[in-house]
Amino acid sequence: MKVIILDEADSTNSYAKLNIDNFDDRTVVHAKKQTCGRGRLNRKWVDLGGDNLFMSVVLKPSDTFKEIYPNITQYLSVVLCHVLEEYGVCLLYTSPSPRD
Repeated sequence: MKVIILDEADSTNSYAKLNIDNFDDRTVVHAKKQTCGRGRLNRKWVDLGGDNLFMSVVLKPSDTFKEIYPNITQYLSVVLCHVLEEYGVCLLYTSPSPRD
């Protein structure tokens, strides 16, 4: 797994999309500061400074469709929360409302 660390990016997702042909499967794009991020449904993702984690993971799955693919973002966010909690990081996690 390769990790790209940027001092600043408009959006880690936009950066990953622009450079996807240069990245291998499971490349992580991390930005220390994000100026124009967006979340699900194009919601604005605000950088409040300091204690934020901005990253995107480039996945290039095989030609075989697996049932987890449509829910991979939600699945990985829960897994990441569990891993960080094991390292003593106190997290506030909110899930989107059912109307999202």
